[in-house]
Amino acid sequence: MPKRSKHEFLKIINHNGLLLDVGCDNNSSYDIKTYYPNIIYYGIDVCDYNLTKTNLADKTIIVKPEIFAEAIENLPELFDTVISRHNLEHCNDRVRTLDAIIKVIKKDGYLFLSFPTEKILIFLIVKEL
Repeated sequence: MPKRSKHEFLKIINHNGLLLDVGCDNNSSYDIKTYYPNIIYYGIDVCDYNLTKTNLADKTIIVKPEIFAEAIENLPELFDTVISRHNLEHCNDRVRTLDAIIKVIKKDGYLFLSFPTEKILIFLIVKEL
């Protein structure tokens, strides 16, 4: 499977849809909403860190690490797109968090996952078996 960047991925999604960014800080809302201002951007994270630009999120949800997966599971919305970049390896329960992410994606929705190394992906696959 070819590797794709977040920016290449964002070109193919619904630019008027509802997007959830899991692990959302580091100016992600600013970067996405600057290019796609009609996206309804929700971010969920355990803190608001590394913000050097204006937070353009339509909704930001900050939760304790212990309830991160549960907070995603309990979101009342279904999303056209979910982005999770370099955060699953930091989650207390990686499998539950990934299951929660999949649960909140609309049918025919999009999911972008990226990891700092391939070891985390192998962990998730082996753990699920």
